[in-house]
Amino acid sequence: MLRMLRARGRGRGLLGNWSAGSRSSRVVGALTAVTVLAAAFSAAYGAAWIGIYTAMTHADKQWCITMAPFTPSTIYLYYVSTGDFPQANGAEYKITGMPGVVGTDFVATLTSGPGSNLNLGTAFDGIGHNCAWPAPQQFDANGGLLLCSYSILVFNPGLAINGARLTVTNRTPPTNANFVCPLITDAGFELHCVGGLTAAINDPGFCVDAVQAKSWSEVRSLYR
Repeated sequence: MLRMLRARGRGRGLLGNWSAGSRSSRVVGALTAVTVLAAAFSAAYGAAWIGIYTAMTHADKQWCITMAPFTPSTIYLYYVSTGDFPQANGAEYKITGMPGVVGTDFVATLTSGPGSNLNLGTAFDGIGHNCAWPAPQQFDANGGLLLCSYSILVFNPGLAINGARLTVTNRTPPTNANFVCPLITDAGFELHCVGGLTAAINDPGFCVDAVQAKSWSEVRSLYR
């Protein structure tokens, strides 16, 4: 399920599983859920967030991570906006939910976003990652800015990664006490709280249940 962190204070927007019913009612329910989710996004965050994706084509909304011991897995951190703050020159965030201890059970190797000239910390170090560019960055054709990527290598075969949830949240402590949230700096160097998305490890049903990426054709195909 999609878990979101409010820009001010804590909260969550959860989309439950659909109940069994006729094909038509389930499709209608799915489409209604998409509409409600979009409205919740807009109301809580102005339709802007930092998300964890498994592909650079982040428009596919790939939130399901496949991970296995001794096999590198790559995740991409994107700042995505559907209208608010269409440029950014920096971001601050942290990722929680990864089992184990970085450096002991796994490593997460950071690759900075294209053109980024400042990277402090990492998303998995318990404090957080700050990244910046020397000038405001335009979004790509899908409405996103690649902040960075991480190559995660688990070397503890007993690490309980299946079903784990990785969530984008605020840096600890935040660099500005007035912004306890994932944040970006806009073209005018002002700070803005944005939403933080959740990804799942080795849980294919997570993306299906969440419906968050489903277009009409995708939803319809589930019930043929």
